[in-house]
Amino acid sequence: MQREHAARARRWGLGLGVPLLLLGVTAGQVNPGEGLKLLAETGPLMALALLPFAAMLTFDTLGWRRLFTPSTRTTVGFADAFAARTAAEAVGQSLPSAGVAGEAAAAWLLRVRTDTPLGEAVGTLAARRILLALGHGLVLAVAAVALAVAPPSVPRALGGPLVASALVMLGVALAGSTVLRHASPFARLHVVLRHLPWDGVRAWLGGRIVGLPQADREASRVFRRADGPWIGAAVFYLALYLTETLETWLLLRLLGAEVPLVAVLAVEPLLSLLRATVFFVPAGLGVQDLGYVAFLHASGVPEAAALGAAFVVL
Repeated sequence: MQREHAARARRWGLGLGVPLLLLGVTAGQVNPGEGLKLLAETGPLMALALLPFAAMLTFDTLGWRRLFTPSTRTTVGFADAFAARTAAEAVGQSLPSAGVAGEAAAAWLLRVRTDTPLGEAVGTLAARRILLALGHGLVLAVAAVALAVAPPSVPRALGGPLVASALVMLGVALAGSTVLRHASPFARLHVVLRHLPWDGVRAWLGGRIVGLPQADREASRVFRRADGPWIGAAVFYLALYLTETLETWLLLRLLGAEVPLVAVLAVEPLLSLLRATVFFVPAGLGVQDLGYVAFLHASGVPEAAALGAAFVVL
């Protein structure tokens, strides 16, 4: 029991200590009054900050719905899927769970709202995660190309990490789709859970895991054909990451930073990947703050620390 408490304390220490340290480093450079002034000067235009995020959720929803069977798409309307993805985003941004808790929330809410079989929801969500990796790999490749024409203020040393990250993410997508197509991971998990040595746990799981074999069938179906539904979904996820770049550029413009869009495109996908990598930190808190401040400093933006702090708040 003491070991469990110690391990839990280390996880909380890591999950909270890292962002607090990075926030402290960032805050040490910030003039709070200047940051508040920048936010106040944005005024009613601040509402525009909601638009790109709404567009990203829309692309995410369209990509996910694309992965369902045609018969399910007739019963799962856009509003139902959008609500599930919004809930998943809220949970994923709040808990250090690498998005797993958010996906569970999406599957549960979709079943409650539409009676969609849990197995199909879980299977399509697993395929979605693989296609997100594909979309991120593609946008990293686009960022590597954008770096070649970006202003000199954007370090050319980012070229190597961009290319390497793109190859890694594309490799993850290829490996993940192969596993879902051939390895039946959910059926294997189903067998493990059914043979747990604790009677109480097995009884509690009961009917909660009966949909796992179906999840394998649904995830495999997505990638079974070269012209399958994954192609259209991948386009939506690429659009999602491009919109994330557009969001960053728009927020900087609202705060008065005239940073070229191509410069943001060369940097944002790498910062987004870094934020996703530190999954033990809710919403990448502190990591993205320091990253954006460094980017603004490199771009020669005046009061970069204050603007970066106002940007993250916005």
